[in-house]
Amino acid sequence: MYLWQATNFTVSTISPRKAAPMRKKLPTERRLWYSLSVTLENLFTHIEAGKTKEVNIIIRADVQGSVDVLTKYLAEISTNEVQIKILHAAVAV
Repeated sequence: MYLWQATNFTVSTISPRKAAPMRKKLPTERRLWYSLSVTLENLFTHIEAGKTKEVNIIIRADVQGSVDVLTKYLAEISTNEVQIKILHAAVAV
């Protein structure tokens, strides 16, 4: 078996002149995506403005008892304005 048969690669047919503006746009698009995403710092602002109706949460704890308590507590504090949805809850080693 030759090395080129075992490797997985793609060949681009885009010329470097066309690829340069596309590569230049990537950092700007990433910054825009991060500015639009909801973080803990701006979560309450989004909730008060009515932009967030559901909060997705992943729970990871060191023991199962902590996972159970957090899951139960977060399910209890869910309101009509904002629903808390637990996507995954597990013990992380």
